[in-house]
Amino acid sequence: MRELTKIEKRALGKAFMNLCECGLFVGKYDAKNGNEHFMYGVNTVMESLAYMISEKVGDTYNETFFKNLVNSRKKALDKKQDWCYNTDTIKKER
Repeated sequence: MRELTKIEKRALGKAFMNLCECGLFVGKYDAKNGNEHFMYGVNTVMESLAYMISEKVGDTYNETFFKNLVNSRKKALDKKQDWCYNTDTIKKER
């Protein structure tokens, strides 16, 4: 693949930043109902774009994406555990 010109990198950077305003494109998703495989696909495309802009943008994006992905999973697990806890508490009270 050829190297992008400064103008192309600037235009790609603007489009990339607009996409990043949507949480889905930076790893924030409904981990309980969403599909993790889809998120890895999103990451593949976004990471490719980020590295086309610069290595620093790519590294920063990758770190941010996976941090958000892990946080999304943790939130889903916490909600599941809360639900299980509440169910167990209700059973004990009966």
